[in-house]
Amino acid sequence: GVPVFVALGQTEKDFLEAIHKLRENPTLLRNDAEELFRVLWSVDEGMTPEVVTGLVGWLLAGEEPDSWLVQLKENGRSTICGHVFQGEEFVFKCNSCAKDPTSCMCAACFEKSKCRELSHQYQMFRSGGGGCCDCGDHEAWEPAGFCPRHGERDPGDDDEADEVAADVAKVAPTLLSAVLRYVMQGLFHVRAEGNVEDPGEYLVVLFNDDVHDMQTVEHAIQRSVACPLERARQLMMEAHDNGFA
Repeated sequence: GVPVFVALGQTEKDFLEAIHKLRENPTLLRNDAEELFRVLWSVDEGMTPEVVTGLVGWLLAGEEPDSWLVQLKENGRSTICGHVFQGEEFVFKCNSCAKDPTSCMCAACFEKSKCRELSHQYQMFRSGGGGCCDCGDHEAWEPAGFCPRHGERDPGDDDEADEVAADVAKVAPTLLSAVLRYVMQGLFHVRAEGNVEDPGEYLVVLFNDDVHDMQTVEHAIQRSVACPLERARQLMMEAHDNGFA
């Protein structure tokens, strides 16, 4: 796609200098971000959702956002993996580390764990979809079998993670507040054109959680979209199996 600085009519040097300047001054970021999003609303040609998303990424990361995200994932120290299994995806269960019959690991975590190195007996099977990786979860998996990303932390890793968190936290509240106002303008723009009355304009995602029981979710779906119980149950089960519907 078109680089963000090209879509904004800037040179790469000027764009990088502006990003750095905005991130160093939260007040300037707040004022300029709001003004920038107002300008984006008045420009149609070349101002695609990808360009707007890329701009937000640059302001949040302070560098090329795609590579920043890749590095963040590779070096991240999340407590629990939580990867949601897709249909036909390979899943692993270690007979020595799994604490209950449903505990399992994704391939990425298992390949880096010590289970095979310690000659643990394990099973490999294909997922039917739904469920998530238990690596890092002390209630579901023995810590000795955690992969390095979700295992014990080194003090230096925590310091690096804290630096990244502090850097993002410096700009995130101001930036996301401006993004929210930009989104709200979009909703009001749709309403002004009258499209809000057309049910076909709505797109809703139903996410699974560990709080609501199945019957409650079925009734909530029925009340929200006025569908038959059979359809509500179908949507509920899709979210239950896949994590979302």
